[in-house]
Amino acid sequence: MEFYPTIKSGEPNYPPVQLAMRERYLHSLKDGTKLKETYTKLGKPKSHQQVKTIFGLVIATVLQGFDDNGWDSSILLNMEKPTGVPVSVGLLKEYFYAVCPIEDDDGDRITLSSKKCTMAKAAKFINETRNIASSQWSIYIPDPNPNWNKKELKNDCNCKR
Repeated sequence: MEFYPTIKSGEPNYPPVQLAMRERYLHSLKDGTKLKETYTKLGKPKSHQQVKTIFGLVIATVLQGFDDNGWDSSILLNMEKPTGVPVSVGLLKEYFYAVCPIEDDDGDRITLSSKKCTMAKAAKFINETRNIASSQWSIYIPDPNPNWNKKELKNDCNCKR
């Protein structure tokens, strides 16, 4: 499992959904179970365009998961009987914007495309959508490039070291 806390007063501070998932997972393990916990400092935040691209990948991954499981819009509406209506890109976006609203400083609902959407708000929104996909539908959405903050080692065979 992968979690993304921030440090507050020298301690990891988990978002509420992640904290609940983490605790539920740990309580499900038997006493004596060995675990490995690793902390990695994340680098600079992504650009606004990168966040919008990642949201597109979130949508595509969730839609693929719905298709693989044979789910329709009844999963979003929490209905027992299938509706027979497939989940579209627009419906899924609206669902995420309704469940994880992004608001400007005046409290008005905005989208990732809005000029009023700060990087912090966009990143929070993406993390919330990834958490929902994971906790509600068991659809894991990895970061498209988990090593984006690591420097690439350049190997030039023609140079002498």
